[in-house]
Amino acid sequence: MTLKELFNSPDKWCKRQLAEDKNGNWCSPNDERAVRWCLLGGCMKCLGFETLRDVIRERTGQPITIFNDAPDTTFDDILEVLQEWEQRNDKSA
Repeated sequence: MTLKELFNSPDKWCKRQLAEDKNGNWCSPNDERAVRWCLLGGCMKCLGFETLRDVIRERTGQPITIFNDAPDTTFDDILEVLQEWEQRNDKSA
């Protein structure tokens, strides 16, 4: 699964937990019960931790978790970061 497939709608994204089950309870990003992921949890599930770190640090100066959980970070911001990562790596997120 790619990151774009994982984050195919805003209801697949969460904050303050790597992943959540359908009831909003914490679970591992790779748990079969997971239905929502933060950006880091999505990377852990699909790519591995380091993949987006450099893009986000250069763009925002923040670690993935701070960027994801910031009150002003929107789902559109997440999609923009994924697009930049895709362009830099010339592969499908």
